[in-house]
Amino acid sequence: MLFFVLYYIASFLTIWNPLASTVGALVLVVMFVYYTRGNSALALSLILANAIIGSFGYEFAINIGDAKISIRILLFATCILMLMSSKDFWSRLSVSIKNSNAMKLWIAFFALAILAVVRGILRSNPLGFVIGDANNYLYFVALPLIGIYKKELQALGVSLFSSAWYALVSLSALSVYVFSHNFGVFNSWLYTWIRDARIGEVTRVSLDSQFHRVFFQAHS
Repeated sequence: MLFFVLYYIASFLTIWNPLASTVGALVLVVMFVYYTRGNSALALSLILANAIIGSFGYEFAINIGDAKISIRILLFATCILMLMSSKDFWSRLSVSIKNSNAMKLWIAFFALAILAVVRGILRSNPLGFVIGDANNYLYFVALPLIGIYKKELQALGVSLFSSAWYALVSLSALSVYVFSHNFGVFNSWLYTWIRDARIGEVTRVSLDSQFHRVFFQAHS
């Protein structure tokens, strides 16, 4: 849980500076490669844990023109490249394809998703729109991979996902408390971070009340 709490804090401190956010994203990618090399199940587990703590996955991002490449896309792309360089993955995938028609459909969907991204770029659509749309389909691509590493994920999942949920619950409780009180400029800072990192939404219930509705996409 400590790692996820530190992740939130680092995101909060860097969201104001695009360069700092970019450096943070690159550092996380390097750490991801270092700690998950040779352990595909751990890489997938961290990708799934990011869905719990990160909602849309923009806690860190690389800014390219009008486009923001989220840490989720960076980690997911890195994970896919690492899987494709693994002989064990291709062996497992081959067995899965032979035994499951659903996996054949997944390969077709994955190829179609790649083609859609390439087509979107070639048709001169704004890169930010293309990346934003691709970000929404990442977990449809990732779900079949869970079946390939089902046993390993079950062993990792309880502790890792529980830690992610505890971090999310802690941030949710902190947000409700902060926005129900007046901490001056900190309220504005926290709101801006939650909004810009696309973690969630905060709205005041009524003008006569200090209570705020805090909704993170990961809550659903």
